[in-house]
Amino acid sequence: SRVRVLRTAVNANTLVTEAVIAKSNRPPPVLELPGDTLVESRDQRMIVLGTTGLTLIGITQTASQLSLMSIVVAVTIAFIFADFLTGVFHWGTDNYGSLETPLVGPACAAFQGHHRAPW
Repeated sequence: SRVRVLRTAVNANTLVTEAVIAKSNRPPPVLELPGDTLVESRDQRMIVLGTTGLTLIGITQTASQLSLMSIVVAVTIAFIFADFLTGVFHWGTDNYGSLETPLVGPACAAFQGHHRAPW
């Protein structure tokens, strides 16, 4: 096994040390966007934690007013709908657009890039 430090960066939010631990002969991932990283920041973690907390609060407040069957049906429909929409988004960004595409340009570049240089 080998360890190679790619970059150490310090910013206002986090001290980030990126390390690739390669147990095979695979090269490290190729990032398509300038300044992109595989390490999440403190801000990203806080956004995920906050939105998850708000979602759970909303679910617990609403669930007390619904029957168990209504909850099961709603959750099932939500999972199917979310899976379908994320699939359409992934397909669209894989096949259409570029970095210059308004709103979804970075997603297009990253999604298309991971097909040119799979991790």
